Amino acid sequence: MIESEKNIILWDSNRPANKEKLVWLMHGYDETINHRSILKFIEKHSDTIRKDYLEWISKLNEIDIRGKKLKEHLEFEPDFSIWWMTLLSEKSIYKSQALFDCIRVLAVEKMVKINKPDSIRIYSNNKIIINTIKNYCENNKIIFSYSFIIKELAFNKIINLRTILPFFIKAPISLIKHIVKRWALREVRVKEWNSGSNAIFIFSYFIHLDKKSLLSNNFYSKQWETLPKLLINKNKKINWIHHFLTSELAPNSKKGNEWLKIFNHDSDNQGIHSFLDSFLSVKIILLTFGRWIKLCFKMLFFQKFLKKSIKRNNKGWLWPIFNKEWKASIFGSVAIENFLWIGLLDKAMKSIPKQELGLYLCENQAWEKAFIFFWKKNGHGELIGVPHSTIRYWDLRYFNKNELGENLLCEPKPDKIALNGPAAMNEYIKAEQPIDNIVEVEALRFLHLKDKVRKIKTSKNNTEKLNLLLIGDYVSSLTHLNLEM
Repeated sequence: MIESEKNIILWDSNRPANKEKLVWLMHGYDETINHRSILKFIEKHSDTIRKDYLEWISKLNEIDIRGKKLKEHLEFEPDFSIWWMTLLSEKSIYKSQALFDCIRVLAVEKMVKINKPDSIRIYSNNKIIINTIKNYCENNKIIFSYSFIIKELAFNKIINLRTILPFFIKAPISLIKHIVKRWALREVRVKEWNSGSNAIFIFSYFIHLDKKSLLSNNFYSKQWETLPKLLINKNKKINWIHHFLTSELAPNSKKGNEWLKIFNHDSDNQGIHSFLDSFLSVKIILLTFGRWIKLCFKMLFFQKFLKKSIKRNNKGWLWPIFNKEWKASIFGSVAIENFLWIGLLDKAMKSIPKQELGLYLCENQAWEKAFIFFWKKNGHGELIGVPHSTIRYWDLRYFNKNELGENLLCEPKPDKIALNGPAAMNEYIKAEQPIDNIVEVEALRFLHLKDKVRKIKTSKNNTEKLNLLLIGDYVSSLTHLNLEM
């Protein structure tokens, strides 16, 4: 039985493991007589492991460092902490490998508590995982050993400078690249915004636009579907600010500007549109660089005290996994990008007249924290976050543990969150999220499917066919589950 194993072997590699010994595989779902899958173990104990991860991240910003909490040391201005914009706080599966590594290591911790082994040996080429498991074993008086698996050399692989340059070099390079790509977006600057009680503000992304509508010079976002038209029909005036993202229909800044000019020429029917980067200026760029330099110098002195405090903290042995994300968020390109968002959003929220109601596409990304803060600081009205897709179980951006103690420098949050459907609501409840500010709504992004379904139902000769694309999972049992659904 697994529970009686006193010498645990962890196999952190895609190479075949020893078939003669009982091994816990940290990759893949396949199991044999002597092979156990950590990933399957995670699925079996997912609620507990996810809760452990969320609690550790939540308590991390509360740790005491020389008489102040971590988030207080990162206070940017009264009532706002840079902590909320770090990769650690954001918890994005799309931006950080640390989340995956942490979940796997937390699974190892739980598995160890069940098996109570005398020793752990890990085979891996991941120094971060090795050091983390080593720290855990030292804290729990478990004999630790490891074998380093040498990676296969890829002679044809091009060296990626982004992975080897110091954070201090990558940060200003990323700022320069952003300025070069986006400076032209300053061309479309809105001078007169919609104001008054009928004005509604929407923060969105300039992507997922309907091609047919666009070629007819009409703005139609598949992320918002018919909502803007409904609001305009009710005599509402819409102010739009977009994050510019390149696409087939807007491959560069020049084309993006052209579309905005067309929409703004018909502002009564299509609203007033602007890009966030239209607020770029030399002053904001200098402020961004200066704030980043100031933070770097402050936190260089701070590092040794941080490490000591984390070591004393519960599960402090996890820190090696997050060290890279921390440095990127404080010294690297993430940090300098966050200061750029702060400068742009501060200016944008000051520039627009008071808005009674605001909506934004909610993915709990770092920039959203700055947006919420400056929206409220500048006296605008009710703010509603709108997740435009489903709430996925392991997309931990949407889940936060309630903060401890007083509300000093608390996380900026919208007044309401508009969840689409019972599945999203159930995920929030399951993850112990507060639901007092939740509003249940329709899923705007999928409204276009109603017409297609209706067309098929009303077809008389039944010659119309509905083409479905079924994308299966790499786990056969999950594919069967999808088919049954």
